[in-house]
Amino acid sequence: MIISGTTRTLGLIGNPVEHTLSPVIHNTISELMSDGSAMKCVYVPFHVEEKLGDAVKGAHALNILGMNVTVPHKQDVMEYLSSVDDAAAVIGAVNTLVREENGYRGLNTDAEGISRELDFYGIEIEGKTVLMLGAGGASKAVAYALAKKNAGKVYICNRTLAKAQQIADCVNAHFGRDCMSAMTYEKISEIEEDELVAIQCTSVGLSPRDDECVIPDGDIFDKIAVGVDLVYKPAQTQFMKYLRAHGKPAYNGLRMLLYQGIAAYEHFTGDKVPQEVCEIAARRLEMAAGIRRPIILCGYMGSGKSTVARELSRKLGIPVIDTDERIVKTQGKSINDIFAQQGETAFRDMETELIKELIREEAGGIISLGGGMVLREENRKLLRALGPVVFLEASPEVIYKRVSGNSDRPLLAGDDLMGKIESMLKIRTPLYKDAAGICVDTDGINAAAVAECIINKLM
Repeated sequence: MIISGTTRTLGLIGNPVEHTLSPVIHNTISELMSDGSAMKCVYVPFHVEEKLGDAVKGAHALNILGMNVTVPHKQDVMEYLSSVDDAAAVIGAVNTLVREENGYRGLNTDAEGISRELDFYGIEIEGKTVLMLGAGGASKAVAYALAKKNAGKVYICNRTLAKAQQIADCVNAHFGRDCMSAMTYEKISEIEEDELVAIQCTSVGLSPRDDECVIPDGDIFDKIAVGVDLVYKPAQTQFMKYLRAHGKPAYNGLRMLLYQGIAAYEHFTGDKVPQEVCEIAARRLEMAAGIRRPIILCGYMGSGKSTVARELSRKLGIPVIDTDERIVKTQGKSINDIFAQQGETAFRDMETELIKELIREEAGGIISLGGGMVLREENRKLLRALGPVVFLEASPEVIYKRVSGNSDRPLLAGDDLMGKIESMLKIRTPLYKDAAGICVDTDGINAAAVAECIINKLM
């Protein structure tokens, strides 16, 4: 992006700031949105050790559009602001400053970040029982978000009861209902409810302490339905490994980091960030954090997944996993034979188990999905945990040319091939788009060009 006289400045104040990943989020968004009607911005970190008030006042005098705030200034900055929003006042910390005429308005987007992560992974909170682990810096924002989402009951577990009780009392008082209760880790075994949503809010498990978990493996993991760890490096924490060993889905906190930044950007500029831009920012954020996840290709049969996967493999020097081929190898029979002998449901079960296996393996490279992999909502959720999903879109006419005469497609057997393609695309296209954050139209474009487009977006 070229900086001009109309480019607005965004920033981060804190001490230290050298490690921050916020510029990756904001500058990616600005780059991708700068060609349209969206505001052009550039984001830079500001090392503020002392004279916090002078820094805030000076930023306003310099016409800086907005800033994020990180440690150690998230509480102290509040006295230098023109106003503070509801969430920040309850949480007792500000991480976002939005420019107003007479100063900056303080917000806290951490609650919005975890809320949007839960939505992204399809984790329902309303009426559910939630287990929160830890009562540290991020916990109050998580508790606020859960109460706002109308959680039925929230157990805040911590080493010391007083800190957990303080958060519970504060959030209960603000929302006017007793949905939060405090307990120590030793009391977790007394929780009677099952199908819990668990959110790990401590720094335990953060690299290089990868093999640690705030609670030991045990029966509590059988009561958990799904879990989120706010730690994002390593990409799979010990807490997540325990959950997955018990057959439960688990997600890291990278999406919370991403979405709190996106929420801040939207508050700064008033521009809504499209989902595809969010997905590209997520990929770049992962790469900046040293997290390597696979690029996943989905689409209807004949959309070019296998060919594009090979092109990506050649260009990036990473291997390809074809899910259909892996199932065929594991089962020792063709897909046609699986459908004929065991039925479509059995094959779809195999697809679901394969995605879970790839998550446990922390698979990398390029993954080319079978055309019907997205039919199950469970699979679409699992794919979001596995890596960025790209939908290769193709018209019925192009697909017809590519698959006609191919006898290896059991769902296309018989007459009226074009009619079957059109009918199935009508059902599946919304599901592909639900699974994928990025779409690439492959009509009239060769595989090498499609691969290059994907690389430009994700690398």
